[in-house]
Amino acid sequence: MKNNTFRFIILMIAILSLVSCASRKVSQSQPQSSAPAFHYYYDALSNIEQGQLNLALANLDTAIQLRPEFAQFYFVKGQVSELLKDDGQAIRAYEKALAYKSFFPEVWNHLSNLYMQTGRYQEAVELLKELTAHQPDSVDFDLRLADAYLSTGQCGLALDRIKYYQARGGASPDVDRIKGLAYYGERKYQNTVDFLQPYAEAHPGNFQVQKALGIACIKTGALEKGISHLNMALRMNPDDPEIYLYRARYFIQRNKFPIAMDQLNFALTLDSTSCEILLEKGKFELSRRDTLLAESFFKKALIADSSCCDCYKYLGIIQDDLGNSIEAKLYLEHYMNNIYTKDPEVEKRLERLRRSER
Repeated sequence: MKNNTFRFIILMIAILSLVSCASRKVSQSQPQSSAPAFHYYYDALSNIEQGQLNLALANLDTAIQLRPEFAQFYFVKGQVSELLKDDGQAIRAYEKALAYKSFFPEVWNHLSNLYMQTGRYQEAVELLKELTAHQPDSVDFDLRLADAYLSTGQCGLALDRIKYYQARGGASPDVDRIKGLAYYGERKYQNTVDFLQPYAEAHPGNFQVQKALGIACIKTGALEKGISHLNMALRMNPDDPEIYLYRARYFIQRNKFPIAMDQLNFALTLDSTSCEILLEKGKFELSRRDTLLAESFFKKALIADSSCCDCYKYLGIIQDDLGNSIEAKLYLEHYMNNIYTKDPEVEKRLERLRRSER
């Protein structure tokens, strides 16, 4: 870690040295009134070379106070703030630089990284689109844009950008990660397994990959592989309710119902408003013939997500079994009108309910 930090500082000093040369040329063309501001700016560069980062910030702030319209001052302040691990201040400095100089690829580069690190993914997408458009020779920006698309849930665009990246000769271990997670987002679970399995073997400490791979394996029937990856993910994040949900599904398929119930109950303690968890809990209680309890969970799931088709299905089945034909028909017709595949069981129930109305 110390070596990485030292290399980072050396790299930044080299960058700032280049900035200094460019800035001196700029300052020669500025009016005499700019001289005091650039005096503090050059002092800041000297401070950076000596490792006096806080003093550099103070000098940069003075330079900015004297001449707030110079985008370069904010750019360097952003870099120093990054060295000090103050992401918020760095972001504000870079954004201010862009307010005074909209075409600033160096700022786009730094700021897009910070946006990704702080969860501002759509803003990262916009900057990386600018970088790929104005610096097309750097294929690395295509890879980063694909990752940003993935983070915003635009999985199709992520896959398209990765294909473009590879077509231009780009190669990176992150290709498998981005492809696998994008296919996961598109619910193409076998493709997910195909790409994430080799990545997970080389990078076992990636939580997002282990979790997605575990779920995809369970979805495709590779139960033991799935539970193994989910357990690895659980060790990295023991408070993720979705992991307990899929562990419950694993134990249900292994006919270990008491363990499955414990997993579902714990998932609900972590997230009592998850439609998927509430739905699974309702199905579990329905399999145990506790109709009233199951119905309460299906209704809660429907409150959490009014578009939950399966909620309507199971509520319709319950009402049908209770002899409430009008309610059953309404629930089941709503379900059938919003699915795209056949459901023979529901079709038979509806046909019987409609015949009884005649």
